[in-house]
Amino acid sequence: MDTDHGTLRIAVAQLLKPILKMFLRRGLGFADISQIIKQTLVHIAEHDLAPAEKKQTTSRISAITGLSRKEVARLKSLNDSFTPVAQGNVNRAKRVIGGWIRDPDFLDGSGKPRKLLFDRQDFSFSDLVKKYSGDVSAKTIYEELERIGVISVDSKRYLRLEKRAYLPSEDYGQEKTKMLGTDGEQFLDTIAHNIDIDPKQPHFQRKVEYSGFSPDTLRKLKRLLEDRGQCFLEDLDKQLAEEKSKTDVRHHSKVGIGVYYFQTESDV
Repeated sequence: MDTDHGTLRIAVAQLLKPILKMFLRRGLGFADISQIIKQTLVHIAEHDLAPAEKKQTTSRISAITGLSRKEVARLKSLNDSFTPVAQGNVNRAKRVIGGWIRDPDFLDGSGKPRKLLFDRQDFSFSDLVKKYSGDVSAKTIYEELERIGVISVDSKRYLRLEKRAYLPSEDYGQEKTKMLGTDGEQFLDTIAHNIDIDPKQPHFQRKVEYSGFSPDTLRKLKRLLEDRGQCFLEDLDKQLAEEKSKTDVRHHSKVGIGVYYFQTESDV
């Protein structure tokens, strides 16, 4: 067990490096990091590790986390503000993009996303939003997609899809920072599941990596991997959407797969 704990500490130190670099670049120090860790420990102990059908007590949280009961009580009072990053409009915007890419009603003769008027036409942008975004207004989704550079408007007021994925531009660092929480948590949950929760029924987790490439080859490979990854995700998006249309809406399970590109200097 001690060996396992030592390996875990080393792994977590590696994991924390890119996150702590982000903290330090933004002028955040140990006090900020410590507060977040303690608050998160209390949140997990209170909500994820409570005995079945029982309310978690301050004393038990103190025993689990190693924090004093006074500190636990203080942190519990702060945890009212400890909420996941709001993803409502982001998820709806993603669904609108997906519908624009795959729904025949919104594709041209060559199978590419059509240019759409906001309204006043059959299969308008408003129709697209109504079909894929539920009760969120077309204006709200339009403003979100325009804000991050996913759509543009031409001189005839037609809306054009400029990007096939919800990716905030360089001007929207806050949106990218939110993705650190949402996408990072999902990825790490998969790894934790495979190690601790149910190693006999693992979630899919694979990677491919090689080293020793020239700068020119790296640029070529980056474009190749981005293109292949986008095609792969669009194909899966279509299949998942088809399956969802057959599923009872009372079910709330979420499933997905993520693709990421990494590039580092070789250790050798």
